[in-house]
Amino acid sequence: MMKINRMILAAAFFAGAQALGQTGAALTPAQMTLTSAELIKNPEGALSKGTKPFQGISSITCSPKGRVFVVWYGSGGGENNNNYLMLSYSDNRGETWTDVKLVVRSPFCGKVRTFDPALWTDARGRVWLFWAQNGLYDKEEMSHRKHGVWASVAAKPDVKEIEWSAPRRLADGVMMCKPVTLKSGDIIFPIAFWQSSNNDALAAREGAGVYLSKDGGETLSQIGNVRVPDVVFPEHMLVEKKNGDIWLLTRRQPENLKYLISSKAAEPELLWDAYDGIFAATSKDGGRSFGKTDKSKIPHTGSRFYIGRLASGNLLLVKNYAADKEWLEGKDLPDRTKRVPRNKMMAYISKDDGKTWEGGLELDERASVSYPDASQAADGAIFVTYDYLRYKEQEIYAARVHEEDILAGKLVNPDSKLKLLVNKGETEFVKPEEAAK
Repeated sequence: MMKINRMILAAAFFAGAQALGQTGAALTPAQMTLTSAELIKNPEGALSKGTKPFQGISSITCSPKGRVFVVWYGSGGGENNNNYLMLSYSDNRGETWTDVKLVVRSPFCGKVRTFDPALWTDARGRVWLFWAQNGLYDKEEMSHRKHGVWASVAAKPDVKEIEWSAPRRLADGVMMCKPVTLKSGDIIFPIAFWQSSNNDALAAREGAGVYLSKDGGETLSQIGNVRVPDVVFPEHMLVEKKNGDIWLLTRRQPENLKYLISSKAAEPELLWDAYDGIFAATSKDGGRSFGKTDKSKIPHTGSRFYIGRLASGNLLLVKNYAADKEWLEGKDLPDRTKRVPRNKMMAYISKDDGKTWEGGLELDERASVSYPDASQAADGAIFVTYDYLRYKEQEIYAARVHEEDILAGKLVNPDSKLKLLVNKGETEFVKPEEAAK
């Protein structure tokens, strides 16, 4: 069992970087990765806007008084060491959104990126902002593999000027899905250690990890791990079932992953197996050990999805369409070579702890919508975020819906609204060394 004191670890590396002038000249890639990101509050100019030619991978949470936060990352023309986080919020239930109110960026941006953010509101009403940082494309990174999960907390998320705590490092790995507060009051964190082809001492830690905190997130201990077949980025989620079992569901890249390169297409297009997009495993001892990891009955493209418990006790599932009609009717799924792109965002409800699913609300009918996340407000409204055409439109969206909408398969609550635009990329990417001139 491994216990991490986040504050001591973060402070040590942050102080070391300051002593060396924060230039990075005297730091190794591992030391730069372990140096705290900068929190830039109320940024001005270009940093207050979304980024071109890339942004996406958003997360959402609702504060106790109804403020809705969304965070995403971008810049750099894709997923690379120039990436940084942007956060915005809405005080009118998603109708309008602020400019970027917080940027989370490594002092070594260009060599270290911040990425894969997650937002979560804990039982005390505090809003947590999680992110990962590493030098993903440094060759040395794959030997030291110090990609890590960091967090900053807003104790009073509804005030005009939000104070975010100093960043603290939680653990090695990446966590882009929300923690879960158990009935006991303990918290479990779905932290992944990316699976690689490296046959080294760290290989045994790879997979979809389960971390436990008994003190409200101050310290974490890894208690379990699941190795997922054929996946680098598990992006897993955890659910505490009504009988106390822990249900782990994880993204999986199917064995028959293909790339279709068309002269008519602007980019290569990913094809995924309809069966294998979600793998699942169950633990009967609180996440310490799991039974067989196998294909779930839920068809999905090989991409992130969302699953979580609602205030009603029902489960919410948000996913891309992938033979959903056949799945809901209990029929055999189509040919495994059937194309399953990241199209059409759907929401479903389960009243029996995930055994069966009902409804089917289409949140967005378009192609290239992906990476949903969701949060429920105190008044029962469900907020969902996702991205659209990361490399072309750079748009971040939210939807405000209710359980009755999802069960009916259409909007029936007058408060509900789809395609609420959170942010559209505006700032053209400039390399950090050029911006400094």
